[in-house]
Amino acid sequence: MTHETLTVDIDSDGIALVTIDLPGESMNVWNETLISDFKAFVSDLNSNDAIKGAVITSGKKSGFLAGADLNMLGGSTASNAAEAFESAWELNSTLRQMETGGHSAKDLLKGKARAK
Repeated sequence: MTHETLTVDIDSDGIALVTIDLPGESMNVWNETLISDFKAFVSDLNSNDAIKGAVITSGKKSGFLAGADLNMLGGSTASNAAEAFESAWELNSTLRQMETGGHSAKDLLKGKARAK
């Protein structure tokens, strides 16, 4: 299955290889399109018994994911801040659904990834 920002290839063992690759961007970032596509993938992951697990990787040589797309803030108005919070909450809920959905999901990190 293919989305605008990610592709999903399921092998014969039921392992989904999810490649994040934002078109036209030098680095992957969480934007509204990726959040929506990722949410659709997690829904498929949790409802499709043929998928046993997932490996998530980047299609970019620049690294895995830089974090949130700061352009989503679009200025510092209350409505933009509320929309950014809503998008972040939607992503958080989606990641939690992936965590608790009963499938194993691993990240295959190539390049830059920052952890504290």
